[in-house]
Amino acid sequence: TQEHVRPVFQNGLDLESTISQIKTKPGSGDYDVILDTPFDAIEIIRWRKRDLSGEEPAATHWLTFDNRRLYCLQRAAVALWPQRVGVVVQALYAATNGYDRKDNSMTAGRKVGIGHSPKLLTGRWHWRSAVAETQGES
Repeated sequence: TQEHVRPVFQNGLDLESTISQIKTKPGSGDYDVILDTPFDAIEIIRWRKRDLSGEEPAATHWLTFDNRRLYCLQRAAVALWPQRVGVVVQALYAATNGYDRKDNSMTAGRKVGIGHSPKLLTGRWHWRSAVAETQGES
């Protein structure tokens, strides 16, 4: 839901270190593996997000405002592709305070810049492109 995320968490741990701490547990149900994270579960909410790019049909989707944690989870899941990966989440029934300041993505959250500010990005992440690259390697 944000155009960029800072490369460190509030506790000072950087994203790459956090990703390396994510482990897997055996899956259940429809999932091959479940991610075991070093951080609390992300909070998700049903949301009708406007997609200005037109790539997504108008619909209600699960969204989170825990963008750094989501980035870490996506990186871990893409590394396990094509396995079906699950993670424990906390579903909310209403948006938390401050949601409007975090909801500034023009891509409906599919892409995010990594950096201390939008003008100082050190990288970009697009999970669909990362999956496509993984499929090309196999």
